[in-house]
Amino acid sequence: MTAMYPTPENPAFGSFIRTQVESLRRAGVDVEVLILRGRSRKWNYLKGIFQLRRRLARGSIDLVHAHYGLVGMIARTQWKVPVVATYHGDDFVGNSQQARKEDASKRADRC
Repeated sequence: MTAMYPTPENPAFGSFIRTQVESLRRAGVDVEVLILRGRSRKWNYLKGIFQLRRRLARGSIDLVHAHYGLVGMIARTQWKVPVVATYHGDDFVGNSQQARKEDASKRADRC
């Protein structure tokens, strides 16, 4: 899960995440990417809860890797599979959402 992923309009945005996905696939790992476009619409984060649950209901996901603090909070709304959270940029620099992100990091299985 990520809120950062390249688009035709912004091909560099989250390109390191796309590179990680491609590397995992080359290594033989099945990867499914759930992109939450919360930057353009904050409601997309809330919709991500339901999107994640639908994907988990299929039973083919063993792990959720959440990139970015708010996405980590969405990932941890479920307890079916482990959550690994990777934090980027201002996640730990002390912005206004710091306490919620720290709380989410405590709920992830690994950070």
